[in-house]
Amino acid sequence: MATFPYFHPLTLHDLEPMLRRRPGEIKLGERMWIGDPEKTNARFVIVGIPEDIGVRANHGIGGARTLWPAFLKGFLNMHHSSFLPADQIAVWGAFDFSPLEKDLQDPDAFALRPLVDQIDAAVLPVIQKIVALGKVPVVIGGGHNNAYPILQGCATGSGETKPMATINIDAHADFRVMEGRHSGNAFRYAWENGYLDKYAVVGLQSYQNHALILEMFLEEADLLGISWERIFLKEELTLDEALDQAVRHTGPLDSGLEFDIDSIKLMASSAWSPNGFTNAQGRHIVMHLIKAKKPVYIHFCEGAVALDTGETDPLVGKYVATLLADAIVAFNS
Repeated sequence: MATFPYFHPLTLHDLEPMLRRRPGEIKLGERMWIGDPEKTNARFVIVGIPEDIGVRANHGIGGARTLWPAFLKGFLNMHHSSFLPADQIAVWGAFDFSPLEKDLQDPDAFALRPLVDQIDAAVLPVIQKIVALGKVPVVIGGGHNNAYPILQGCATGSGETKPMATINIDAHADFRVMEGRHSGNAFRYAWENGYLDKYAVVGLQSYQNHALILEMFLEEADLLGISWERIFLKEELTLDEALDQAVRHTGPLDSGLEFDIDSIKLMASSAWSPNGFTNAQGRHIVMHLIKAKKPVYIHFCEGAVALDTGETDPLVGKYVATLLADAIVAFNS
């Protein structure tokens, strides 16, 4: 098995301290595959990216690095069942990008952006490997900067470049100019470089996005943006109608599902907000889109159990674990 820079495969020994075993019960962590995805028939391969370099390179609040371990503990202790079967799930490992910053003293956003290029280069081959095995990458944690190497990896994993589509549940378009890599321009880089053909964002918060980006979404046929305000304030369409528009926009192309935790009201993230979808609406969105699209990858990002500003939210990890469980159930329905 090839090794990948900054990537550390996990073993059952690594995860055992997180498991809460009980007689007569089977937890996901007791039966799912842990380690090399080449050695399992599992459909979903989970990879953790506990970093917030890309977030801070976008002038955001650090803390996204804390989601992965909290998610993992919550997910491992969910119950194996016929509708949430552990044998369909593999946990491969997680990245550690902390060495990238070891020689930087109080880096600003501009000093961090070259490091995001190195993160891209490390994430890409891991995604390509999962896709080449015919499995679904599930990426947890980190900033939305990681959408770029995920899209690139899915578009090229078959050995040739096949531009794809993605639906992003997000308060922000993350379509800023190509000014150096960060969490705010992953989809712009993917679109400009030929890996992303059709892009739909549902849940945009109109006052939190640059006017030029919103205008671009109105002008470009490949881009679709549906704001939270259109659904819940102006009541121009229902949530399901918005999701169905996104499904139609992405069409028959292989599609990914992106879910930024800042789209959920009052949930800790790099750009958390008093506005957004409720927890229940977030779960409904995942179920609806998985059933409609059967995405080729799933990415949950930007959530934080502890932010660098001092705020904490211990429920974020368990919520993301629940979203992934919903996604797997929807795949099987």
